[in-house]
Order: sequence, then C-alpha cells, then structure tokens
Amino acid sequence: MAVAGVWTGASHFGHSTIVVVAGIILGLITVRSDARRIVLATAALVFVVGQWRGHTEWSVHTIVAPEPFSGVGTLVNDPDPTGRGSKLVIEVEGRRVEGFVYGRLARRVENSLAGERLRLDGVIRPVDESRRRRSLVRHVVGRIELVSVTTLRPAAENRITQAVNRVRRLLERGTRSMSATDRSVVGGLLYGDDRRLSESVVGDFRRSGLAHLSAVSGQNVAFLLAALSPLLARQSRLARTVTVLVVLATFVLLTRAEPSVIRASLMAAIAVSARTWGLPLESASALGLATTIGVLIDPMLVWSIGWWMSIAGCVGLVVVAPLVGERTGTSTGTSWFRELLVTTVSAQVAVMPVSASVFGWPSAWSIPANLLAVPVAGLVMLMGLPVVVLAGVLPESLARLLCWPVAIGGRWVSGVARVFAALPSTNTIDGVVDIALLVVVIGVVGIRINSHRYGNLPAWESSSSTAPTKSSSPKKSYG
Repeated sequence: MAVAGVWTGASHFGHSTIVVVAGIILGLITVRSDARRIVLATAALVFVVGQWRGHTEWSVHTIVAPEPFSGVGTLVNDPDPTGRGSKLVIEVEGRRVEGFVYGRLARRVENSLAGERLRLDGVIRPVDESRRRRSLVRHVVGRIELVSVTTLRPAAENRITQAVNRVRRLLERGTRSMSATDRSVVGGLLYGDDRRLSESVVGDFRRSGLAHLSAVSGQNVAFLLAALSPLLARQSRLARTVTVLVVLATFVLLTRAEPSVIRASLMAAIAVSARTWGLPLESASALGLATTIGVLIDPMLVWSIGWWMSIAGCVGLVVVAPLVGERTGTSTGTSWFRELLVTTVSAQVAVMPVSASVFGWPSAWSIPANLLAVPVAGLVMLMGLPVVVLAGVLPESLARLLCWPVAIGGRWVSGVARVFAALPSTNTIDGVVDIALLVVVIGVVGIRINSHRYGNLPAWESSSSTAPTKSSSPKKSYG
C-alpha cells in the first residue's frame, strides 16, 4: 500500500485519496471482524501517508533561473571520476545540485568524501527539462557551473561523518599494496566503492550476470553480521540489539546508503528488534515492513532500479528458494552445492522481470558464473573488511602479505566475469534460456504447492525416500 500510495501521489494526489478513503470507510462499515477492520484501517493510513510523501517529494521547488552562488556546500556523494573530470553532487543552502569539475578543480576534490565541505564559486542553473524527472528521483533540483572550488578544514563538521570517513580512508589505505584493478574490484566487493572500475571490467560484470557483485549489496550486510556473531553471542539480548543497530547504521553511512544496503539493513534491524521484544517475524514479513518503511522515508526509492532488484532478489531467497529447495530423504553430501544452486536460480528468476524490463534478458551464462564467483566473493566479503582495516595500520610490506588472499579472491571474481563475458551469447539465446528457466521454476513451485495442499510428494521425491514418512503416504484428494 505504501508503494501504491507513493506511486499515485506523484501525479494523482487528492483525487485518488478521496476515492480510497471513501472505499475504506465503506469497508469499515461493512466488515464485522475487528481484526480485518484494523488491517483495513492500517492499509488506508499507510496508503494516505505514502501519497502525501510522494506528492511532497515531487513538489519540491526546482531552480528556475540562473543564480550566482558563492559560499559553502557539502558533498552528498563521493566525487565520481567521469572521463577527465569528476561529477559532484553538492548540497547548498538546503538544495541538492549537480556539477562537473575538470583539471585543477578536479584534482582539488579527488580526495574529498561525502559529508565534507567545499567553498564554491559559480552559477546555479535549472536542470535541462529532458533530465528533470531523472534528477528529481535523485533529489537533484539544479546544476552548478563551478569556477572555483576549495576544500575546507575541518572537512566535516559532523563527528559521525568524520568517523565514517576516517574508516573509509583507512579501508582505502589498506588496499594500497594492490594493483589499481584489484583495488577497484575489492573496493566494490567490500564497501561498494566502484567509482574507479574501468569500463572493460564493468562491462565484463554486466555481460556475465555478476553486476550485483561489483557493488555493495544485501550480501555484505549478512556477512558483516556473520563476522560479528562471536561478539554478539556474548552480549545480552538488549545489548546485542543496540550493537546490531549501531553497526547497521554505520555500514549504511559507510556504503553511501545504497538502496540494496538500505533494504538489507532495514530487514536486519526489524528482525533483531522483533526478536528482542519476543515477537516472531518471518522473513517475508520483515521484507514487507522494510519495503514500507523504506519508501515512506524516501519515496524516490519507488523509482530506483537498484531498490527493486534488491527486493526481487530477496523475494527469490525468502519465498521462491524454500519452495524450490525443499527436499525429503536426500543425501547431505551435496547439500551445500544444492543450496547454492537453489538460491542462485531462485534469485535469478525473481530478479528477471525487473532486469529484463530495464537492461534486457540476463546472460544465459549467469547461473554457472554465479556458482563459480559467489562462494569466493562471499569469502572476500566475510574476511575482507577486518583484514583490510588491519592492513591500513600496518607497513606496506605486511599489508601486502595480509591482503594477498583478498586480492586473489577479487582477481578470481573478476576473472570469472571476464571468461563468461567472452562466451558467445545473443539476446535471443539469453531470452530462450531465461524463459525456460522461469518455466521450470514455476513448474517446480506449482508442484510443491500442490503437494503441500494435498499431502502428496512429487514422484521424484517419493521414490528417493528410503523410509516411510507421514508426508509420503498418499492421501485421497477430494477436489
């Protein structure tokens, strides 16, 4: 309901609200169950709030005429190298503007980070009409032409920003002994810094179906919490919850609030908070709550491809994978490979509609590429952050030795991407393979649901079971 509210609030605010509220009032009058009334009223409230938030974000005042500007601005994102210059997104006087710097101006800001201040001189101009909608989705209301840029000291007034950027620089220092390519790949795997990935490497990751590994994702959050599990296990329930929430908030800031990290962090925060209060919560419910909270906080996420791909991938893991991977009486010898295969296929199928509608059909080679790359990428994510942080405070010779396994892991992932990107593939072949995979998964899920409904196991499972079980006894179907 939150997504529907935000979506309609962008262009139909007011009229659709009246219709929905009238329908909800009618429903509250006709429905007798108190529980259903609560659900209906909550859905109506979420829809109306979503409409209001969507309307508010799309109604911001944009720059309509050139304005000379001389003053202090704050970097919203890290400077993004573009050709021979850098792209900057800066907040000035409460407004977010975008600009490009080249030559000596680019060199002045190349070591600056998000949240740090710059003294600026230039002209703020309206965004081109053709780019207005795309800019508003990123909360950008104008563009700035800069003639002078100077960094300030202290760079950031906010102590939290200072601490986060200190960690960010420590991570960059920890990879100083690696080659430029290894540093960019490892930076993308660990904390989402893919700004310096070459076009050829980015192309390899995209064509091979491994683009989700070249930028920070929900996997990073899971591995971060896994790495902290020995520490968390020693704490009380309340202390563990506070620690997890602080770590998640810090990681969101460290990774520059990527949509996939926001989704994963919200889910983790909801799950750990519910556990603290003794409220059992399924993963699908946590995903729904995370989606609702996320789009109410930032309605523009509704128009973010990264947000929807992250949600779709999570749906594949928490909804599709349990149905596809369910088994009875099977050997555990290959359970790890089975689980990896099931999660890879389930996530691929769930993401397919979003990916195909925006980027075209996923690569036909994406499944084997992920099977080879994801386990190694997972090891890099799990061990990489503490290793790279430690390397940041050690001499370069020791840092090179300590980071060698991390660099090799990153090299393996980029090598897999390069190999599978070079294999022959066309849009037609990709489409045929993807559709066939989708049909197979839908068929398996349908059989699973049917077997749960009527209590019968699929033939391939009942024949593999060596001992009779309750679920393997055939039941008479009555319709």
